Amino acid sequence: MKAAKIDWEEVKRRLAAADAAIALAWEPDEAEMARRLKMRAALVARENEPEQAVEDSFEVVEFMLDKARYAIESRHVRDIYPLERITPIPCTPDFVLGIVNLRGEILSVIDIMKFIGIPLREAVDFSRFLVLVRGDMRFCILADAVAGTRTIRKADIQPDLPAPMEADHVHGIADGQLVLLDADELMQDPRLIVKEEI
Repeated sequence: MKAAKIDWEEVKRRLAAADAAIALAWEPDEAEMARRLKMRAALVARENEPEQAVEDSFEVVEFMLDKARYAIESRHVRDIYPLERITPIPCTPDFVLGIVNLRGEILSVIDIMKFIGIPLREAVDFSRFLVLVRGDMRFCILADAVAGTRTIRKADIQPDLPAPMEADHVHGIADGQLVLLDADELMQDPRLIVKEEI
C-alpha cells in the first residue's frame, strides 16, 4: 500500500493563509487599542497603591504597661513569651531587672518605663516578655498584656509627648493615647551597652 503524496506547496499556502488570518484577528483597531491602554493604566495605578501605603505606614506590636497603651515596630519584636523567673544581677542600673533564660538564650530584662522616665502609678502585674532585636542587640522588655499587631499611618502620629517621657525614645502619640516607642533609638542607647571594666 502506497502512502498518499503530500502537496507541500499547498501545505505552505494554507499555513501562510492561516498566519495572515491570525495576525489580522489579533491586531486591534484604534478603539480597542485605546480601551486596552486605559485598562493597563488603571491596573498599574492599583499596583502602585499598596507600595505607597507601605511607605506611609508601618506595623507595630501593641502592649499594655501600667494601664497605658504602648507600641513598638513589629520588625524589632522577635518573640513574645509568658513571664518566667527573672534572675537579678547585682551592680546594674535600676532599669535592668535581671536576666532570663529563654530556650537556652540568656537575655537581659529591661524595665522600659524606668528607662524612658515614666514613674509607675501602681504595682504592675507583668505577664509577658517581648524579645527585641536589632542586629546583634537582643534584650527583653516586660508588658502587662500584649494586644496584638496593627498598622499605624505616619500621618496620624502626633509629636506631642506626655512629660516626663524622653523624646529620644518615642516616635510620638497615635490615636490620642498610643505611645509609639522608637526601637532604633532605644536599642542604640549607650546605657544598654555592657562595658566590662577591671
